Amino acid sequence: MESAVLRGQVRLTELSFSPSFDLNDIASVAGGTAGSAAPPGGFAQNLDFDIDVVSTNDVNLSSSKLSLQGAMKLRIRGTAAQPAVTGRVNIAGGDLMFRGNRYILEPSTVDFVDPYRIEPRLNLSVSTKVQDYDIHMLLRGTLDTIRTTYTSEPVLPPSDIINLLVFGKTTEFQAANPTPGVLGAQSMVASSVSNEL
Repeated sequence: MESAVLRGQVRLTELSFSPSFDLNDIASVAGGTAGSAAPPGGFAQNLDFDIDVVSTNDVNLSSSKLSLQGAMKLRIRGTAAQPAVTGRVNIAGGDLMFRGNRYILEPSTVDFVDPYRIEPRLNLSVSTKVQDYDIHMLLRGTLDTIRTTYTSEPVLPPSDIINLLVFGKTTEFQAANPTPGVLGAQSMVASSVSNEL
């Protein structure tokens, strides 16, 4: 009980969501919060992890709102109280349904580089079609500091793209019918899409 190690390799051949699956529940258990640290000297502090998680081939994962295809190679270290993950998840493709729009996930990566905690770094490429516009978004950074780049065909300024995604209208149309500011909309798009992922 004072010095245990959980060691081994997990080989993923298939993944699926249960109907009640909630990623937020998993994230809160895995990452913990500042107020939920294990008591000093408890078993969770004394249980060290040395686990490799690999997918044996491309893994398909789908639910009613999300489908993903990809592969992963991760290392879980640290303790049960403070786990750390390093490695990479390669996303070959997928779909995300959000606010009635279908977003297509293009080849992307999620890297875990911090050897002391669980902090994914996103490099996601997502596209969608709103009205007659093909919209492409690049989401890069950590969940706390995500940067989003917007492009479209035909070309629109980023403010119009954000308005199209959030309100279904360009800023020219928006000017005739004012609604809340674009900055809040941009923040909502980036955080909502990354939370869904």
